[in-house]
Order: sequence, then structure tokens, then C-alpha cells
Amino acid sequence: MIVGMTADMTAGEAGEAGEAGAVGIRVAVPLVGGPDWMGGVIYLQNVVRANAALPEAERLDIRLVIFPHWRSFLSLFEPILPLVSSVIFCEMEILRLPMFDGLKVGHCPARERIFEHADIFFPLEANSGGDFFVDRPVAVWIPDLQHLHYPEFFTPDDVLHRNEVCRRIAELGRLLIFSSESACKDFDAHFPQSRVERRVLRFATRAPEQWFAPDPDQVRRKFGLPERYLMCCNQFWKHKDHGTLVRALALLKARGLEPVLACTGHPDDPRAPGYFAALREQISALGLNTQVRILGLIDRVDQIQLVRGALCVVQPSLFEGWSTVVEDTRLLGQDMLLSDIDVHVEQAPPHGRYFRHGDPQSLADELRAMLPELAPGPDPEREERARQEAVQATEAFGWALKRTLEDALANIFTRQG
Repeated sequence: MIVGMTADMTAGEAGEAGEAGAVGIRVAVPLVGGPDWMGGVIYLQNVVRANAALPEAERLDIRLVIFPHWRSFLSLFEPILPLVSSVIFCEMEILRLPMFDGLKVGHCPARERIFEHADIFFPLEANSGGDFFVDRPVAVWIPDLQHLHYPEFFTPDDVLHRNEVCRRIAELGRLLIFSSESACKDFDAHFPQSRVERRVLRFATRAPEQWFAPDPDQVRRKFGLPERYLMCCNQFWKHKDHGTLVRALALLKARGLEPVLACTGHPDDPRAPGYFAALREQISALGLNTQVRILGLIDRVDQIQLVRGALCVVQPSLFEGWSTVVEDTRLLGQDMLLSDIDVHVEQAPPHGRYFRHGDPQSLADELRAMLPELAPGPDPEREERARQEAVQATEAFGWALKRTLEDALANIFTRQG
């Protein structure tokens, strides 16, 4: 039984977890993401929280799997430890850390032996797992197929690797999970003959109560922001397209409008090491140093407070799988201005408006029209309505995940050939 509780988990949430998944199928859930890909971290948190939202007797038995390369990033996953049934240290020694106090802890000497502890393995992030999915009950997760649309954002070797991974999955995979219809359609278009089972599981975010406890205005002042500001919460990767947003601000400045923009996110793009420095130079060259405030990777709760207090969240990405930024903003009932890429349209946040992706003039025009209408948040009525909708969406995601994995064990992984 789980008796521990972390600083990010209220007593009520820990009580909801109970003996997480005590009677469900055993699911080995590896850590995903990291400081340079917080989307993966948040996806995993959403998976675990969605399972915890189900009635106790219906939950999956989630067993969190830790591999050696996660040793330095374990704190990112501490908030969900009270919601899992156990932790398995695979290919490494068991770490006796305070965060694991009260948890059932196990050891597995090799990844291939993980099924001595679990019935199914999910999610195996496609580009990190080799052929581990072949002839094993492994559900592969493809967040997106960005390299097919924007190969210029990858090295040639990386494009070749990703194409080969997709080809192997198409030929030998049994179950493939997508977070959006958009990504699934991309796979269908490029691998129409594949017999791998495809499932779309749109994740939903459910906020911990402490997201709504702090005073957004106090956090705003902590970061030196004015009362009226815009937010952009993307890591500084090229496909996030901060450049279009910066150029749009320059167009607005030429018209006498100078909204402040606060940017959070990790500053390094591993695929384009010089991108962040070039963006800073662009900001300076356009005379926007006082307007664009780059805050970097900040505390998650602080970031949420800045979103709550903002005029609007701007999401300029050229490509997404299923945007965590959009889901977080939906959860907070905030206004949003999004690029009109397919997945953003599919996500359809209730307070969202769109501009032509990659078009700074279109973005500037939309902002110019919106700014007089926008007021600093939070809006209590919107937040409460969004929170209630999030409870329903999270539970629906939990049920969809449960049924998908149960069906996979009963039908998909039992098929011959």
C-alpha cells in the first residue's frame, strides 16, 4: 500500500489514489521525457493521473519503471509517485531515496525480463526503444511524425533513423498509440499497408489543487512582469516558431503597440544548438529586449500562475503531437491564440483563436484585434467551469487507456503473425 505523499500531492489526491490499480492488469510504465522535453514528462503524469481518476477497483496496476539514464531527473516524476502501485529499478541498483519511502520497490536485471513483473509495457516512445516491441506485449507511442513534414529541423541521420523506426513499427508492431488523429493520419498516409493496430488516445490534463492556491499577481511581481502581458510556454526548439511571434511583435511595435511577452521553457534545442542564440540576436535587432522576457525553465506551479494571470497564451508552433500547452491553457479557462495547424484545430480549445502558421502579419493582426478585449486573469468562473470539464475529460482518458490495454492483451497480442 502507498503511504507516502509528496509536496505536489494533496492529502485528498493521495487518498484518491489508494492502492493504485491493486486489481487491474499490471502495466510497466517507463519514465518518458526530461528537462529538454517536458512534454514527455507531462504526458506520463497525465497517464498516471487519468488512471487514478477511475474507481479504485477499475484502475490499472501501474508499475513505474526507472532505467539508469533517469537517475538525474527523478524529481520531475515525484508528483505522481503516490499514484502508482510500485517502482521497478531496471538494469540498475535500487535507489534508497526519501521520495520512494512507503512505496513497494522492485528490481529487474534486464529490460527483457520486465514481463516477470508486468503484463504489458506502455508507453514505449518510438524513437527510444529499438526493437523491444517485437514479439512482446509492448504498446508503442508516437507523439508525432514531425520529421515527415519538416525534415530540415533534423539531421539527415536522424531523419533516416526515424524513418527506419517507423518502417519497423509498420512491419512488426502490434499496437501503436497516437495522441491525435492528425498523427495517426500521417502514419496511415506513409504506411498504408501496415497491419499494426492503431489507437488514438487524446490525453487530458487534470490539475493538482495547489495550482489554484497561489496568488498569480504575486508570482507576476516575482518575475518583474507588468500587469498586462502575453505568455508563450514552449521550449526553444525551432519548430515551436518563436521567430514568427517575435516578428509579429515587431509589426505591432511599428503601429505603436508594445505588449510584453513572457517566455518559459528550456533554452536548448539539441537538434539546432545555435537556435536560441540566434533568436536572442533577432529580438535585440528588432528592438524588443524590453518587451520579450525570457524566463527559461521555471517551477511548474510558478509557470501555471503566470498562465493564469496572463492576457492570453500564444502558441505559434509549426508542429505538435497533442499540445500540452493547449491542454494546460484549456484547463485554466484562459484565452489562447494558436497557429492553425491541424492538431491545434483538432484540439479546439473553447477560448481559442487562430492565425496562419508561420505568418507574422496574420499573428500581428489577430493580436491587434484581441488586445483591447483582453483582461489579466484569472477569471474564477471560467476556471471553475474548466476544472469541472477537466475532471470529466481525465476520467474519459483513463477509461479509454484501460480499455485499450485490456483489449490489447485479450485480442491484439494473442493473434498469430
